[in-house]
Amino acid sequence: MGKWVKFECKCGKSDSYNEDWSNPPSLCRECREERKKAKENKSTEGWFYKECEWCGKKNIPIRLEWDRPPRVCNECKELASDTFRCEQCGERVHYWKMDKKPRFCKDHRKKTIYCKHCRNPLIINSEWENPPQYHKECAWDEKTMCLVCEKPLRIHRSWEYPPKCHKECLAGFYQKTLRCVDCGDPFDISAVKQAQLAKAGKYLPPRCFNCSKDKLLIRGAVGSLSEEQKKRLTVKIEPGGLFHPEKEITVVDKRTGKQVAEIQMRDEGVFVNKRTAVVVNSMGDDVSKTRVSTRGIFTERHVAETKSVTTKEVTHITEDKDKGIFQPKFVTETTSVSDKSSPPMTVFSVFKGWLLRDRTLETKPGKTK
Repeated sequence: MGKWVKFECKCGKSDSYNEDWSNPPSLCRECREERKKAKENKSTEGWFYKECEWCGKKNIPIRLEWDRPPRVCNECKELASDTFRCEQCGERVHYWKMDKKPRFCKDHRKKTIYCKHCRNPLIINSEWENPPQYHKECAWDEKTMCLVCEKPLRIHRSWEYPPKCHKECLAGFYQKTLRCVDCGDPFDISAVKQAQLAKAGKYLPPRCFNCSKDKLLIRGAVGSLSEEQKKRLTVKIEPGGLFHPEKEITVVDKRTGKQVAEIQMRDEGVFVNKRTAVVVNSMGDDVSKTRVSTRGIFTERHVAETKSVTTKEVTHITEDKDKGIFQPKFVTETTSVSDKSSPPMTVFSVFKGWLLRDRTLETKPGKTK
């Protein structure tokens, strides 16, 4: 047997009901009997007046058997209500002036669209300014990974610019403006890129995006020239200026100190411009052209292919490599395509000077395989 629970009726009297009852009463026994008699007799007995919530006058007649009695009197309804014509069916409908004027009636207010994710029907209100485009269970995506911590990132599908990282992963990182060591132009590095480099234990990039792409081309052009002439060369890169925006790259013989050639960065191509490093000799003639290409089937890697201007054939291939175990050093090796027995030519960076450190490139022959 369930417990008996007490409750308070609308008239102020208290009554009780059992927990096992499926439909517990909301009125006391006397009010239920009075409501039953009022329904049977349909007389004026059982009516009483209630105060209006707006004007405070006690002029709203209600009955006990009403489950949802009115809260506003008719006078206040006439002052605060107006009519509008439905744009679809043309029927005139009342609405409250305090609310926004609707455009459709209740029958034509619902509209069916399709969810952009699951393509199932989605019922919306045609008067909503920003209606949803997804179901609640389809709106959030958790398959995207954070670029820093590589953990799931909760993103709403309707966001125009979704975040790429968690807020806690970008704490303490802000966008910075650095100056390129090659061309001298300022470039911005985002907070996401800084967080990725900090997690990997790397430093900020010293070059801009364009110069980073030109780095492999320049080293490939220098390495091919050094391997072909069998000389150790030194490369000096001067940032571009106001009248000459492209950086000036001069190649000097390390032993004699004489200028051997000059490297010019060009955009060549008919339909698609490709960045090309062109070696120009002291006479002003083009000797070779170096472009970036991809190698590999399963794991692609970027290499620099050097072609001779006269024969139009690939003469050298340049790749980036890390040498060393405890203190790895980043170098670039250039190998000859025709002569497999010749040792590869290594191109590496060298810092000179104490106060004003100058960055140059040098070449030296590697070990024969």
